[in-house]
Amino acid sequence: DPTVVGAVAWLPPAALQSLAPLVESSEVATVSVSGAAGVEGRYLRAWTMPRSQEVDGLVSYMLGTVRVSRFAVLYPETESGNDYLDRFSAAARAGGEA
Repeated sequence: DPTVVGAVAWLPPAALQSLAPLVESSEVATVSVSGAAGVEGRYLRAWTMPRSQEVDGLVSYMLGTVRVSRFAVLYPETESGNDYLDRFSAAARAGGEA
């Protein structure tokens, strides 16, 4: 989809390691919020700060700087994955854009 400008992924480090080549070949900017430091490339960045800070910072950047209002969140069906989804959704709604 040519309208996709970036992706946010919460994945365990091993899964992110497997996904890294696909991210690089697709040239879609992707941020991992799972704290998988060391799994990075030109199009893949890992955030390793506390969960609330990383989600709030990411949403603020996407709404204010990148100026996007549609989001897709990929997350595992786990307690942590659902927590990320809830935090991301709440932050996006609080920004008044999503």
